[in-house]
Amino acid sequence: MSTASPDRGLLRRRVRAACVLSLLGLAASALAAPSCTTEAPPPATETETLRPGDLCTPPAPDRVRVRFEPAQVFLAPCADGAACPTRKVEVIVDPDICAKTPVRFDSSNAGAVPSPAEASLGLYHASVTVDVKAGATPGSATLTARVPRGDGTDAEASLNVEVIAPSEADVACADAMGTNSTAALKGGDTLLGDGPRAGASIGLPPGADKPNQGSYLWSVAPFEASIKCGTAAPPEGYAALGPAITFGPLGKSFQRDVPLSIPLNPARMPDKARLRHLGVAYTDPAFPTPRIVSVSDARIEKVEGKWALTFKAPRLGTYQAVVREDAGTKTFKRRITHRAVMGVSMGGGGTAMFGSRHHDLFDVLAPLGGPVDWTWLLHNIETHHLGGFRSIAPGTQLGDIKLTSTACATAAECEPDETCLGVLEGGAIPGKCVLMTPPTSPYEHPQTFNQWWAEFPREGNGGNFSRTDYIQIFRDLAVMFGNPNGENLTPGGENLPAGVHPDDKSQTGDHANGECKNWVDPLDGPDKETQEEIANNCPKERCAHTLTLTNYFDDEYNPDGTFPVITVCDGSPQDQARTPYANWWSSGGNDYPLELALAVDYNGNGVRDELEPIIRAGHEPWQDVGTDGVPSAMEPGYAPGVNEDPAGDDYDPQFNPAGTERDHRYQKGEPFQDVGLDGVAGTKQQPAGGWTKPGDGYDVGEGDGKFTMASGLQRFYDRDAHSIVRRMTADVPAGELDDEKLKRVDLWTDGGTRDLFNFGVDAQHLVGSFAARGRGVTYFSDFTQQPGLDPSKPIEFFPARVSYEDLPGIVLQRYGKLDPTAKDIDNGSGQHVGTANELIARLQSALYFIGSRWPEPELRSLVLDSSDDPVDGVPDCEVLGGCAIEFTSKDGRKGPVGISLPPGYAHKSQQDRRYPVIYLLHGYGQEPQDLIAATVLLKTWMNSPGEGMESRLPKAILVYVDGRCRLGPSGKPECIRGTFFGESPMENGAKGESWWLELMEYIDTNYRTMGETEIDWTE
Repeated sequence: MSTASPDRGLLRRRVRAACVLSLLGLAASALAAPSCTTEAPPPATETETLRPGDLCTPPAPDRVRVRFEPAQVFLAPCADGAACPTRKVEVIVDPDICAKTPVRFDSSNAGAVPSPAEASLGLYHASVTVDVKAGATPGSATLTARVPRGDGTDAEASLNVEVIAPSEADVACADAMGTNSTAALKGGDTLLGDGPRAGASIGLPPGADKPNQGSYLWSVAPFEASIKCGTAAPPEGYAALGPAITFGPLGKSFQRDVPLSIPLNPARMPDKARLRHLGVAYTDPAFPTPRIVSVSDARIEKVEGKWALTFKAPRLGTYQAVVREDAGTKTFKRRITHRAVMGVSMGGGGTAMFGSRHHDLFDVLAPLGGPVDWTWLLHNIETHHLGGFRSIAPGTQLGDIKLTSTACATAAECEPDETCLGVLEGGAIPGKCVLMTPPTSPYEHPQTFNQWWAEFPREGNGGNFSRTDYIQIFRDLAVMFGNPNGENLTPGGENLPAGVHPDDKSQTGDHANGECKNWVDPLDGPDKETQEEIANNCPKERCAHTLTLTNYFDDEYNPDGTFPVITVCDGSPQDQARTPYANWWSSGGNDYPLELALAVDYNGNGVRDELEPIIRAGHEPWQDVGTDGVPSAMEPGYAPGVNEDPAGDDYDPQFNPAGTERDHRYQKGEPFQDVGLDGVAGTKQQPAGGWTKPGDGYDVGEGDGKFTMASGLQRFYDRDAHSIVRRMTADVPAGELDDEKLKRVDLWTDGGTRDLFNFGVDAQHLVGSFAARGRGVTYFSDFTQQPGLDPSKPIEFFPARVSYEDLPGIVLQRYGKLDPTAKDIDNGSGQHVGTANELIARLQSALYFIGSRWPEPELRSLVLDSSDDPVDGVPDCEVLGGCAIEFTSKDGRKGPVGISLPPGYAHKSQQDRRYPVIYLLHGYGQEPQDLIAATVLLKTWMNSPGEGMESRLPKAILVYVDGRCRLGPSGKPECIRGTFFGESPMENGAKGESWWLELMEYIDTNYRTMGETEIDWTE
């Protein structure tokens, strides 16, 4: 083990740098948490007994702030003989005040809301809970809290209180009362309801109807919109807060969210209910049974003078505001482990996978912009990344097969099911007619094997990922999980398609000792020169040896087995002009082995040509029609436009997440063809030891009486967070995620609207798996849409001001402008990492959400820096708060680890303090130190003098885990760039999960980590 010894003034310089940036107005929203002042604070006066190591300096009067959470409440008036309705609110003061200080309240309308009794705040009680009681008179009131600043003035906060008498009219609405409609709702328009529909609205943001162009693919053409009364009833266990409202055309869906509002009387909410308990019920012909659906940006606001729930959703139909009848009353004992895991990109996938497999170890999983849902992502890769080719029928001859795409200037020159892509200079340079499966989820972008997505040069942050990068990722995934696209039974060939021997020259090249089978992307070190030589030469060596296989069957592209099948090399250089499909296949420069798939070589020239297809052989053919085995159109009661899903099993991650029809997974009861992975009946089966000689078969699983999938695909599914949450796998080290275990693990995930890997879409499918199990879920389309913040001020993102009591336990935060300007696109808004401000807001959002689950006040006090009085003999890195070690597991795997220690960790007087641990996972091709640089402000957020104890980020130990491919214990490469923090089935593959589990034991043994506890938690 080695420790880093940086300059002891580094942390202080970083804090000062943050303040300088803030004062200059740079990255204002990202750096909002630190408090910077040009005035010297007044002298410290200890007016309250401090814990050892704590610090409190009376704040300058103009710095004292006070706020209510929430900032608005609704009450029904007192009724004769009944207890007056009451809402609990928090009054919070910032920054720390050192003495016990009174809080006085005044009401602008005592008949509606009497003033609460005086309370007090102090250093260790920076918030006070206040009962706001209704009076007998309906009306509006402003409740003002006043906290003395110490100079004769008060800091003030206002709470808007609405006292509204419930009535039957709140939920009444009848079809006979008319319809509001418009012939063409276009960008910038809003259609309003009237009469009993007052408060209802549907609109399109300005520019939402602009034509699709480049990476903007969610245009909404003007349409005939309508608003009328609905007839749906609330789901069982829910009470209506307002009428059911039907938005038409009924069941119309979009590739984006559209703004909607529905009227409600929020005073009908139960006394203990919060915004997180408010639900939106939905029905339409596809989903005729009322159900609670997740929506984006839900807020209670006035629409044309009427209280309404405003939100965004991608589908029209009947919506109704409802609330659980027992909202806020169900409390349980929640086990808190004081651990969380958070990762970005590849690390996001590792967070979801490892965190769900070991759900007993963590309180919160925060996977950010990564492969978090393998069920959807593998389907997407199969359909899009490996797709774009027409199947052929038995008996097809070479002369009947097109080998090159049709050039086009417009879609009129293509087949009806094709898209014209890549037209340049107004048609002077033609594009290609492309067979591309349309997107099925909001903000999803489609692609094909010959046109992989990459925006260039507007790459934003996070890299542009060339075709070679894509292939490296696919290869690493196959090494870490096994090949999901085929079955190779040859030992050592788990990552290869059937028929490819791991010792064939297409895999080994001309290098000795099998060095070209796999290699580590060069890392600094004594053997870097050797690594570079291998990485530079092996791809070309392997591509010089094409393996040709005959009698190879495939139901889609080679049903007779008459055409040869070959190993594939790719890696075409990016065509920048074709953005956002800059990873445009070309016939030249393909000298990098694809490895996980074979191509059908129709013309037999030994090279994959443009329209020669990639074989997809990960599973037997099946009909994804649900567990009833019947497609919706054949289910009894099916009626177009009336009841399009009689069985209620059509999957949709937002509107029917428990559905099994078209959910991309085989379910027992769905019809399948027991013909093996090649999809063709009567073909030879692969020998148990794998293919070795001509005449051996390639197929697996035919006639075995069960649905067969590649072992690599099964391994992905067994480690898939979606599978674990939906209880589709028994391979979970922590045990089945039953209902009791499920409710103690929370999730914060995100994704960009223009993420090149569609990770924002992928995240939606993961949160849908939680919704299918009954967990409350909400979406946000921007950071300032979080409760407690002002969405009209998008640059003012203050995570410390978010009302976390109003958030459910499962959150999807989208980022990226929904209607981006050219500047937004150039800046990378919504891309893989996002703009600089988006990146920091992503990190802050997840960290503060994690912190909201750890209630201990001692984690939030302002403390003396370790350097003020460090423990004798403590390593310099602990004084400075950042250590670097090389951790070696029992099997000899070595990897770097970064450890950030909270402020005060090494201070003499703070040695009795223990801390939670957050494990942070880096992205593909990165190392732990790369993520440390992105979280440099963490210590400032944990010890900001400008915040109070209710607003500060809790202090925690942060551990940066290694996921980079390295030379393993055997001296052989684990993989190329990224382990995905998994456990490889291959002999020399990375055992990342085992290594990480041992690292966790090391951290708990060598650092002052906080143990488990149990707290009361209200659902």
